[in-house]
Amino acid sequence: MHRSWIPGFSALIAIASVQPAAAAKAENVAEGAADDLNADKFYNRPGATRSEYEADWEACRMIARGALPPSKNFPSIGAANQSSGISGILPAVISMTVEMTIERRSSRHVCLLTRGWRQYSLAATERQRLRGLSDAERAAYFDQAVGARPAPGNPYGRTDFGLPRDPMLITDGSPAMPGSLYLGRKIDPKVPIIAGANEALVVLAFRRPGEGSSHRAGEVQIQRYDMAKRDLAYPIDKKDPADSTTYGRLVESEDRNAAYEVQVLRLTPGDYVLAGTAVSRIALVGLHPNVNCFGAPLFHADAGQTVYIGDFTPFWGAKMSDGGWMYGIGYSRHIEDARMTLAAAQPAPAAAMVQAPMFNQARFTCVAGLMDRWDLPGLEALPGDEGKGPGGRDAAAASSAP
Repeated sequence: MHRSWIPGFSALIAIASVQPAAAAKAENVAEGAADDLNADKFYNRPGATRSEYEADWEACRMIARGALPPSKNFPSIGAANQSSGISGILPAVISMTVEMTIERRSSRHVCLLTRGWRQYSLAATERQRLRGLSDAERAAYFDQAVGARPAPGNPYGRTDFGLPRDPMLITDGSPAMPGSLYLGRKIDPKVPIIAGANEALVVLAFRRPGEGSSHRAGEVQIQRYDMAKRDLAYPIDKKDPADSTTYGRLVESEDRNAAYEVQVLRLTPGDYVLAGTAVSRIALVGLHPNVNCFGAPLFHADAGQTVYIGDFTPFWGAKMSDGGWMYGIGYSRHIEDARMTLAAAQPAPAAAMVQAPMFNQARFTCVAGLMDRWDLPGLEALPGDEGKGPGGRDAAAASSAP
C-alpha cells in the first residue's frame, strides 16, 4: 500500500543520468543538497561519498520537478475507463498545483530511498554539539556521515515501500460473504460472462474490514506495460479504430458501503502495472493520489484466462498505534473470498479463476504528481530489471539497506 505521511500513493522512476539543459551549477546543487543534511535529519548510504549524494539528490530533484521529458508517445490525458490513455488519478494529480512543493519534496525523498539512501536523526546531545560547530566543521562532519557504516544516529521516517506495519491497519478481517459483484455499468451481474478470443478477465476486490476502511472509496489505475522497453505501453496511433488494445483502466470502487466488493475487468491479454492508487473519504472528495513510477506491482494475464490480482483496502484517516494517520491503499490476497463472491452469480469464471503471476518493481518514466514505489508483500522483483530502468541505481538496494 501506501503511506500516511505523504500519502501512500505512489510512483517512482525516471532517467537518472540525464542532465537537463538548465542544470544548476555545481555549487548551487551542493547548497541545495546540504539543506537535507542537518542536525535534525540527514541521508546516509554506507560507503557513499558526499559527491555521490549530491549527484543523486540533484537527479532526484529534477525528476521530482518533471524536468525529465516523458516518452515521445506519451498520450493526451483521456477520460476514465476508456480503452487507451492515462486517466482518472493522473490528471487529478497534475492539477494539484497548491500541493506542488510538498509533492516535489516527497517525490525527491522517495527517489533517494529507491537509490539506497536512508534518513537518520542525531541524538539530542549530538545535535547540540553539532550546532556549536563552525560551518566548515559541520560540512566535514556530513562528508563522513553520508557514507558512515553505521550511520551516526537513528533511522528516521520511512524505510520501505509497503503498508506500514501497524496492528491498527487491518487488511484481512472477515467481511460477510458473499460480497457485492460489479461487472460494469448497466451490466446485470447474473448474465454469464466469458472471456473473448483476445481477452482476459481480471478480478480484484475492495475490502473494508475495519473502522479505518469502512465506507471509504478507493481507486486503482491499471496501465499496460511494455516489457521490452520497461516502460508504460502507449498506442502508436491513438485514433486508430482497429486498435482494441487496453492501454489504461481506472478501477473505482462502486459501492463504498460494501464490506467486500468484487469487480471483474475485461482486458487485452498482456502485462499490466498498478500504476497508481487513490483514496477518499467519499467518492471524488479529497482524493490522495500517487503514481508508482519508481516501482509498481506488475501482473500478467493470458487470453481466455480469469485471473485474480488481489484485495485493496482504502484507508482514509485510519488512526495508527503510534498516533499517526493513514491515507492510502492496503493490499492482501483472499482469492477464495473473491471466488465465493464471484461464484454466487458467475460460477464458470469463479471455478476457472487462478492467481495472476505478479512481481514488484516494474518501473516507468515519471511524468508528474506524487511519485512513489509500491512493493506488495511476498512478491519478488521483476526478473531481468536489475535496476537499469529509467531511474538509474538498483532499487533493490533500498530494500537491503539498513
